Amino acid sequence: MKGKKLFVERWKEEKRYQKEVMSGVVDLVTFLYIIGPLLFIIPYIYIELWRMPSLYWSENLPITLLLLLLAAAGGGSFRFYVKEADKLFLLQLNGVIAEMKRHGGLVTFGFIMLKSFLLTVAALPILYNFYGYSIGDAGLIVGWLSFYGWLVAMAKLTVTGKWRLKFVHAFLILLFMGNVQFFMEPGIFLVEGAVVLVVIWLFFKHSILRTGNLDVEIEEERRARQRYLGLIFQASMETETPVGPGGKRPFFYRKSGRMFTSEASSSYLLEGLFKAFLRRKEWVGYFQILGLSMLGVLLLPLWAKFLVLLTGLLFLHSWLRYIFEQLLTSLFFFVVTFRKEDESLVWKKFRNTLFGIAALLLCLEIGVLILGV
Repeated sequence: MKGKKLFVERWKEEKRYQKEVMSGVVDLVTFLYIIGPLLFIIPYIYIELWRMPSLYWSENLPITLLLLLLAAAGGGSFRFYVKEADKLFLLQLNGVIAEMKRHGGLVTFGFIMLKSFLLTVAALPILYNFYGYSIGDAGLIVGWLSFYGWLVAMAKLTVTGKWRLKFVHAFLILLFMGNVQFFMEPGIFLVEGAVVLVVIWLFFKHSILRTGNLDVEIEEERRARQRYLGLIFQASMETETPVGPGGKRPFFYRKSGRMFTSEASSSYLLEGLFKAFLRRKEWVGYFQILGLSMLGVLLLPLWAKFLVLLTGLLFLHSWLRYIFEQLLTSLFFFVVTFRKEDESLVWKKFRNTLFGIAALLLCLEIGVLILGV
């Protein structure tokens, strides 16, 4: 088997794996209530950035924008699509594996450039309206971000040690931020770009031909797959995220004081659920949903505000039901039992409290915006 064909097979296998992961993350509820509205909100905000950029950005924050672009551009790494089993064939098929790694590195090389291009396009309204960058300058910024992304990806495979890698990241950020104005000069850009490309070429030659770095490349492949797998635990409602063991005092209700004065069994159950909701940091997801809905209400036109209100509250209701069921099936309630007949009443109180707060805040926001107009 030729190296190119082996790379294509590995690449297809990776895409199938990513598709399986995303199918576990993006279910129908997630698409309807989160991704669907975002597909409408993002283009609208981008158009508004061209029309009224001062509503979204201040001209006194140029360094912040460049730092954000660098941080986003430096999130990738070179992938060579190697596996643990490739060690068995290093002697017989060393040339095939080297060719596969070369194709994998070139694909990653192009992907980093594509990401830099998309980041520049996203930031172009601010760069053009506030700081006077032209379309030609935007092309130089694409190169500037690509050079940084390539060097960071190279450092992840060549620099050992967590703190050494952080030092290299900090050094590269200072270097690129200090030379951003020089990069805007085409002549200097070509010289510095040539230097970066030579460094990358030497890295490719060194990494592809040497087999001693294979363990590092395999570990990077494992981390890349774990990042995709982490999406399931973070975003999927079908998979429960395990809660780590205790040991730290909770931020809310450290002394575990009573929340309700009623002695009814349903009050004790409701109190336990609220405390678990706060101590297990489920409130973070609650405020993320509420914050995203409030942001959509703030930015979108009047008719879309009510659409965001409706979809946001529907999604919040289904999410609260999911959290309620997860809390009831936690280990605590295997030890401390509760009356099943209290579950329906407690769910109504639990839902009405959290859902009512969110609905009130969103309706107040819409009312203030309408009266303000």
